[in-house]
Amino acid sequence: MIWINLVACVAAFVAGIGAWRMLARNRRSPQPTQAVNLAAWQQPTLPRWGSAMRQLTLIVPHDLAQVLISVLLLASINRGAPGPLAPNFAAPSERWLMTTLGFADTQLALMSWLAAMFAAMLAGTTVGASAGFALVTLFGPPVSISIAADGVRFGALLLPWRHVSSVRLLVARMEILLFGSNDPDSAPLTLAPPTRMLYEQVEGIVGEQLAAHSADRGPVRQRPARAASQVVFILAVLGAVILALALYPVNAEWVWFLYGVELVALSLLGRLYFGGWSPIMLKQAG
Repeated sequence: MIWINLVACVAAFVAGIGAWRMLARNRRSPQPTQAVNLAAWQQPTLPRWGSAMRQLTLIVPHDLAQVLISVLLLASINRGAPGPLAPNFAAPSERWLMTTLGFADTQLALMSWLAAMFAAMLAGTTVGASAGFALVTLFGPPVSISIAADGVRFGALLLPWRHVSSVRLLVARMEILLFGSNDPDSAPLTLAPPTRMLYEQVEGIVGEQLAAHSADRGPVRQRPARAASQVVFILAVLGAVILALALYPVNAEWVWFLYGVELVALSLLGRLYFGGWSPIMLKQAG
């Protein structure tokens, strides 16, 4: 139906623009800043494969699952119309009443139409947000990196030295990985100075600052390996996809509701799981 698809397209556009603006804004350092930078540079937005492979192997399937379920949801809704551009819409429940009891209920048809609109909005928002995140990662502005006495700034976010548990030097790739004290097994934050001279300078500064703030760091939390949680995460995502595919042949409003529940659940699961990956960072005003 053209109106439902139009709602989905508008929701996807608004969500995509919102995700781009939010993430792009966080990549820029707030101005003015009172901290004296010991070193600063701009880093490409595209993560380097060596340090980002573990994140990508989970983020990409998670986002693809959300997009697939959103597409299935829109396709299921469009079954009620002769085509995606058709103005008329026949609710599954209304069609069932006509076939079974021989009469139609206008109120039930209206409720089904509103449910289809909300479901299309949810599907469009999900696809738009995923697309906005992917586009700003690939083509967005570079990340402003600055190192100061109070911590490392990744755009508008500050990683205090007290929240860094350890450092790993990847000299061949000119990368410095910072691991958080909240979870030493979490995904590190990457410093990638563009020149060898700057890399060596940053390496010395990081060592000095960590030594100077060693007394400020609290106890490092030891957590079990993430292998088990990663398996559970993948199984949850895969289970949601299998259930969505299995229910697609069913033409009923409750399938739309179930798809919507899956999208919300996957979004919350992603925030809960990915939110604990990186070291604790503070939002800087600006």
